[in-house]
Amino acid sequence: MKTLSAIVFVLLLLGVANSQAREEAPTFNKLDSDADGKISVNEAEADMRVLEQFRRLDANGDGLLTREEFASLDSHQ
Repeated sequence: MKTLSAIVFVLLLLGVANSQAREEAPTFNKLDSDADGKISVNEAEADMRVLEQFRRLDANGDGLLTREEFASLDSHQ
Protein backbone atom coordinates (compact mmCIF):
# COMPACT_ATOMS: atom_id res chain seq x y z
CA MET A 1 0.00 0.00 0.00
CA LYS A 2 2.87 2.38 0.77
CA THR A 3 4.35 1.69 -2.64
CA LEU A 4 1.07 2.48 -4.36
CA SER A 5 0.72 5.71 -2.41
CA ALA A 6 4.26 6.70 -3.30
CA ILE A 7 3.64 6.02 -6.99
CA VAL A 8 0.43 8.07 -6.95
CA PHE A 9 2.24 10.91 -5.19
CA VAL A 10 5.07 10.94 -7.74
CA LEU A 11 2.60 10.88 -10.64
CA LEU A 12 0.72 13.81 -9.14
CA LEU A 13 3.95 15.77 -8.76
CA LEU A 14 4.90 15.06 -12.35
CA GLY A 15 1.48 16.17 -13.54
CA VAL A 16 1.73 19.45 -11.64
CA ALA A 17 5.23 20.13 -12.94
CA ASN A 18 4.14 19.38 -16.51
CA SER A 19 1.12 21.68 -16.32
CA GLN A 20 3.26 24.48 -14.87
CA ALA A 21 5.76 24.11 -17.71
CA ARG A 22 2.96 24.33 -20.26
CA GLU A 23 1.59 27.46 -18.61
CA GLU A 24 5.01 29.12 -18.70
CA ALA A 25 5.62 28.36 -22.36
CA PRO A 26 4.56 31.21 -24.62
CA THR A 27 1.74 30.48 -27.01
CA PHE A 28 1.28 32.12 -30.36
CA ASN A 29 -2.31 33.17 -29.66
CA LYS A 30 -1.41 34.64 -26.28
CA LEU A 31 1.32 36.82 -27.80
CA ASP A 32 -0.68 37.77 -30.90
CA SER A 33 -2.71 40.30 -28.93
CA ASP A 34 -4.28 41.97 -31.98
CA ALA A 35 -5.16 38.59 -33.54
CA ASP A 36 -3.71 39.49 -36.94
CA GLY A 37 -1.95 36.14 -37.29
CA LYS A 38 1.52 37.60 -36.68
CA ILE A 39 3.61 38.58 -33.65
CA SER A 40 5.23 41.99 -33.79
CA VAL A 41 8.23 43.06 -31.71
CA ASN A 42 5.86 44.99 -29.43
CA GLU A 43 3.75 41.87 -28.89
CA ALA A 44 6.89 39.77 -28.33
CA GLU A 45 7.83 42.05 -25.43
CA ALA A 46 5.25 40.14 -23.36
CA ASP A 47 7.66 37.16 -23.26
CA MET A 48 11.38 37.75 -22.75
CA ARG A 49 12.34 34.39 -24.29
CA VAL A 50 10.57 35.23 -27.55
CA LEU A 51 11.87 38.79 -27.57
CA GLU A 52 15.47 37.65 -27.11
CA GLN A 53 15.19 35.25 -30.05
CA PHE A 54 12.99 37.42 -32.25
CA ARG A 55 15.61 38.29 -34.88
CA ARG A 56 16.65 34.65 -35.25
CA LEU A 57 13.07 33.46 -35.46
CA ASP A 58 12.08 36.10 -38.04
CA ALA A 59 13.34 34.07 -41.00
CA ASN A 60 12.25 36.52 -43.70
CA GLY A 61 13.30 39.63 -41.76
CA ASP A 62 9.96 41.41 -42.07
CA GLY A 63 9.78 42.28 -38.37
CA LEU A 64 6.87 39.91 -37.76
CA LEU A 65 6.70 36.30 -36.64
CA THR A 66 4.32 33.97 -38.45
CA ARG A 67 3.04 30.78 -36.83
CA GLU A 68 5.65 28.85 -38.79
CA GLU A 69 8.51 31.07 -37.63
CA PHE A 70 7.24 31.00 -34.05
CA ALA A 71 7.03 27.20 -34.15
CA SER A 72 10.83 27.05 -34.49
CA LEU A 73 11.20 28.71 -31.04
CA ASP A 74 11.87 25.41 -29.30
CA SER A 75 14.50 24.36 -31.83
CA HIS A 76 16.56 27.51 -31.12
CA GLN A 77 17.23 26.81 -27.45
